[in-house]
Amino acid sequence: MNSKLIEIIIRLPKYNIGLIKEARVLAQVINNHKFKKNITANISVKKFFTNKRNSIFYFYNLGIFTFIEIFFNKLLGNINVLCLHEPFMEEKSNYGYRNKIKILIFEFLLSLCLYQVKDVIVFSKNGLKQFKKKYVNYESEIHIQKILPALNFKKSDQIKEKKIIFVGKIHKAKRFDLIVETIDKLNLLDPTISFLFISRSLNQKCREKLFGLKNIILISKKIIPDEIIWRGFAESMVLIKLDTNMTQSGLVSQARISLCKTLTTSIFGFRQDIYENGVDGDTVPVSAESDEISEKILKQINCFELHREKLEKVGEKWIEEGKESIIKTAKLIVDKI
Repeated sequence: MNSKLIEIIIRLPKYNIGLIKEARVLAQVINNHKFKKNITANISVKKFFTNKRNSIFYFYNLGIFTFIEIFFNKLLGNINVLCLHEPFMEEKSNYGYRNKIKILIFEFLLSLCLYQVKDVIVFSKNGLKQFKKKYVNYESEIHIQKILPALNFKKSDQIKEKKIIFVGKIHKAKRFDLIVETIDKLNLLDPTISFLFISRSLNQKCREKLFGLKNIILISKKIIPDEIIWRGFAESMVLIKLDTNMTQSGLVSQARISLCKTLTTSIFGFRQDIYENGVDGDTVPVSAESDEISEKILKQINCFELHREKLEKVGEKWIEEGKESIIKTAKLIVDKI
């Protein structure tokens, strides 16, 4: 074994560490694997810049000054890797004016980084498709890794409640009103079904609509511990996501390893992560109305116990594929040192 220590530094801006959970799993997978070379992975959330030399930097989320840090890293002989969860969004207007401006700024900063790096990591086939569509002149290596939020399959032998879960911010692309209408229809079809709604951003108007539903469980605050979200998935049978635009979803990956089915729109960003349609996940057209959506969800709930064994295998498969993709990418990048 090569005795020289090669350090992989997973960088996250100090002001944006929402991806820290995934970054920790990434580091753990790399540290647990026996590479031919002596490799270690650590997470760095320092505000800006480090003077390390001959190391590998995974920029797991771009900051305002990432392009400057990459420039100095190159001077020090470091390898820079961009990890892109959302390489390009076509339908920016669906996220509201303020978010649209943020997305445009992100894409500008990304363009400043790209011409300096020779390795990019995307997190799905759709991410690769979107990246190539936008950055047609990028000719260096692009790697695909699965989003892996945990290494342990959240297996539960207990009978789950008839519960649906939604997690996320509220904006136009999430179609909040359609979700509320769907849950209202479900309450009529089966009054024993409950709805767990977890969101960090919820105005008074949305709160009033949610509290108008039966069997609603609302968790809404600025900081929501991961344990609460994991428990929500562990107790729920179906995750609902009706987005009109999505590269891939970390929440879908969380559902896969939590014995939780998914009901999503049929966009490629969701379809790509279904192993067996109708078992671990099902879809509806973007044009679907609440009647069709509620019937699909009810079907998912009623066949949950029938599919339990298959769901367990899906969770285990997701984790194994995720680990394999992380190790494969790390090997290819480390070989450049």
